[in-house]
Amino acid sequence: MALPAPDAATLAAQDDMFDEPLEAPTRRVLLPILSVVIGLVLAIGMFRAGETKVDNAIQAMLRLPVGCDTDLIIQKPGRFYIYVETKSALPAFEGSCASGARSFDNRDVEPNITMEIRLPEGDAPPIFAEDGESYDRAGFRGTLLGRVRISNAATFTAVVRSNTPDAAIALGPEISDLSHGWRTGAAIALVAGLLIATVTRVVPRLREDD
Repeated sequence: MALPAPDAATLAAQDDMFDEPLEAPTRRVLLPILSVVIGLVLAIGMFRAGETKVDNAIQAMLRLPVGCDTDLIIQKPGRFYIYVETKSALPAFEGSCASGARSFDNRDVEPNITMEIRLPEGDAPPIFAEDGESYDRAGFRGTLLGRVRISNAATFTAVVRSNTPDAAIALGPEISDLSHGWRTGAAIALVAGLLIATVTRVVPRLREDD
């Protein structure tokens, strides 16, 4: 026995019943989820980019052996931060303090390091003591010793002394500043995603109440 085909009015009623009620709720659910996911992905990407920048900067620091007078050629003046490393990898050095490349990881002895910067002529830039900042990543471990500001391009002599040979001096940027902008951007991206998700959920409900 064949059933009669539904007429146009019945089909229209079915469309109104199933299509319209599903459309708006789907948007209300998907938009907040997409906003949170996009914000989270951006936040993770920015955070990882900042961490990679810090690792690269640590690996690229200028490293000096202890017990040596090492000539430094500074081509770009600026502020340099001085770190004492107890885990490091030193390149090969030539001259009066010649040595081959070596690595060390010294956890047993607290190094007592002094550093002085000398100029062939004139006054050497002073080293200002700093503390509190450290790193243990990218194959290196260091603690902030001080900072020095070099105003002119020149050749300096760094005199480094220590109570243990398993230590080194590293010159480079302030580590905490390198990832600050990336971490701030990550936090902003995450908050923006959550804020957009909240707005897309709340506004439609307020319109329905009206």
